[in-house]
Amino acid sequence: MTDIIAEMMYAAIMAEEGELVYDLMPTPDSDTGEVIVKVHAIAVNLEDVLYRNDRYSIQKDLPHILGSNAVGEIVALGEGVSGWKVGERVAVVYDALGVDRNGTYAQYVAVPIDYLGRIPKNLEYQQAASVGYALCRAWAGLTYSARLRKREVVVITGASTLIGLATLAIAKWKEATIVAIDSPERASQLREAGANIVLDESSDDLLGLVLTITDDTSASLVVDVLGGESLMHSIELLAFDGRLLSLATYNGDIAMLNLQDLMSINGSIVTASDKLKAGDMEKLLEMVADNSLSLPIDSVLPLSQANDAHQRLENDETFGLIVLVPDAFSKDERSRHSIEVEFD
Repeated sequence: MTDIIAEMMYAAIMAEEGELVYDLMPTPDSDTGEVIVKVHAIAVNLEDVLYRNDRYSIQKDLPHILGSNAVGEIVALGEGVSGWKVGERVAVVYDALGVDRNGTYAQYVAVPIDYLGRIPKNLEYQQAASVGYALCRAWAGLTYSARLRKREVVVITGASTLIGLATLAIAKWKEATIVAIDSPERASQLREAGANIVLDESSDDLLGLVLTITDDTSASLVVDVLGGESLMHSIELLAFDGRLLSLATYNGDIAMLNLQDLMSINGSIVTASDKLKAGDMEKLLEMVADNSLSLPIDSVLPLSQANDAHQRLENDETFGLIVLVPDAFSKDERSRHSIEVEFD
């Protein structure tokens, strides 16, 4: 089989801190145990914005490519790769991408095979992109760490964030009673996404409202995606034996907690990474394909407009997933920057 892989590729490059520049960079090589994926769609995460703004530390020198997840097709196999072949459609979620190594805001990305999942034939790339960092982290948190039970009461703070919406989607699949805490402006969208009740995040009596909803028992599971001071308030909403699942720290990494409050209800705090158990990424892709799970797609933008996507996230102008699609690579550009590669 013969394919064309560009020696140079276009990417949204962080050349200087805080700014993305759409330009050419060398196409990555695959290391042992890796494949090269031609990117078709990328899910934008708020974490990408935080890395760009130096909230989290990038572990490599600039220029740098952000992005921890993408979907596309395998175009080259590295040494030692078995069980995969050129042309397969795959989803990529790998937390080292965009941090320790160049990420997915590009036309090509090199990925270890442990972080791939096959995309079902009936699932389009843009929908498949919803199985990204947010959904994987929410799945790991709810199923591995918090052990979400069918039909239990789940309170979600910051419910309109992408991780909040991913949590909501999984809780809906589990037939939970979902109490979303967010701004009143998001209430109708959150109900449409599956929330049973939406509470105003600025309310002075969230505990009283949750007690009314739960017949004075409070919530058996609270999912907090805000961090900082929000964690203390989340503990107040827990029932006896309740679990607090912390999935993100958008309001701050440091929190002061009254552990006595937690002890008095025999409560627990758990968290999770986005690393999935073997087979679970493909399970999530199948669930998206058969509509068991769904995340709203806010917008689809060309990769060259990655700065605009980040600006919309910073301004809280989105509801759901922003998908970046690599811009068309013209024939003239391809002929100037490409080589022919033979595959067995």
